[in-house]
Amino acid sequence: MKKHSLDQKIDRISYLPNEIRGHIFSFLSLKDVVKTSILSKQWEHVCSSLSDMKFDLSDFTRIKRDTGEFRDFVDELMLRHDNSDIKRFSLNTKVDDKFLTSSHVNAWISFAVRHKVQIFYLWKFSKRVEKLPLCFFTCSTIAELSLFYIKIEWPTVVKFPSLKYFHLYGVCFYNENTIEQLISSCTCPMLEDLLIEHCDLAVETLSISIPSLKFLKLLEENLVYFNLASSTLREINCYCCEPPNISSETLLSLLSVDCQFLQGPNSTDHAECASKILIGLQNVKTLSLGSNFIEFISRDHNLAAYLPSSYWSLKDLQLDIYSTRNHVQVIKLLLRSCPNLQIVCIEIEQDIKELTSVLNMTNMEEYWKLNELPPADILNKLRTVEIKFFEGSWSELHLVSYILQNAKFLEKMSFSCTFRQQESVERNLRKSDMLTAFTKLAPNVAILLS
Repeated sequence: MKKHSLDQKIDRISYLPNEIRGHIFSFLSLKDVVKTSILSKQWEHVCSSLSDMKFDLSDFTRIKRDTGEFRDFVDELMLRHDNSDIKRFSLNTKVDDKFLTSSHVNAWISFAVRHKVQIFYLWKFSKRVEKLPLCFFTCSTIAELSLFYIKIEWPTVVKFPSLKYFHLYGVCFYNENTIEQLISSCTCPMLEDLLIEHCDLAVETLSISIPSLKFLKLLEENLVYFNLASSTLREINCYCCEPPNISSETLLSLLSVDCQFLQGPNSTDHAECASKILIGLQNVKTLSLGSNFIEFISRDHNLAAYLPSSYWSLKDLQLDIYSTRNHVQVIKLLLRSCPNLQIVCIEIEQDIKELTSVLNMTNMEEYWKLNELPPADILNKLRTVEIKFFEGSWSELHLVSYILQNAKFLEKMSFSCTFRQQESVERNLRKSDMLTAFTKLAPNVAILLS
């Protein structure tokens, strides 16, 4: 067989399909993508039809960020681009510099809009309020929009008819009506995923009612009141000051819930509001509740009467609790209503003496003593239990004993603690003979301490 000379060999790089070439480029910075143009003749004009444009000022870091070089690089790529559409446009920069001004950034944003951008990310560090081009606020092709650390002057007319994913992180609003107008069904009629984190919303009360919404993440330390109504919502991650007001239809639609409150209860109304949330989650499959949530519902004298007899769909339960009798009783009550539960993870927060004054806790121990729950054969699907930051207090041992008595087919129970805690935990277990008792209660369960 004749050996082919080098110039007769097939140039495999040149004939890579566009899909594979695009996948390769997705792992590279734009500076490196430009360098690939020397690899083959077919790639000489690769930069004229890029569909994924990720401009990051940090890629131009030497001793300090060279904004002039960055500006020229972006301008050059846009001049070389043909009429092809842009799928993703990402810009991470700053404008407080004599070489890079708002007019440059706005020209680049307008370029992306003209080329029918679908995914748009903007990180823009600036001390002043920015006026973005009006065409951006009515872009009909943007399906994913993420804004980070930016102060924007929003116009009267905003319309994103194709937007399905909207992420706001560290965004400052100056008009109290802007945020609700922005996330309304009129502005975003197709919105499915909404994430609002660490923003200055300029409001104390936020109401969300979007018929198409499926996922919501809300992490706002300064938001006092929150109203939610969306019967299509499937998943929510909520980190706010107090229990939100969620409609019954929304609660029934939820399949995955992570709910944490940043402040403790200071009225019975808050306790009832938290209980309403828990009672309404009758179709939830994955549930995560923070320690303040547990504290809220432990104040509700009517919880036992109104809690559903069974959360049939719930399989994964994650809980943060304080090591108190009240919290243990609430957890026992909740476990009794979860016949199909498979995984339980409990993280115990210590230093309860310091937290007592902060949480303004009401002594509910007498109430819970009167409502002690007898053992019941109700956790037959439970297979795995993990307890984090375990110290072996009476309340913790009582909870462990309750689980072992009722989870007849449990396979593994693990206790994890800090290095500082481990010696005291082992001592407490030996002293109380609880480890031996646990083994007798559940001889087939692998009990691990780490």
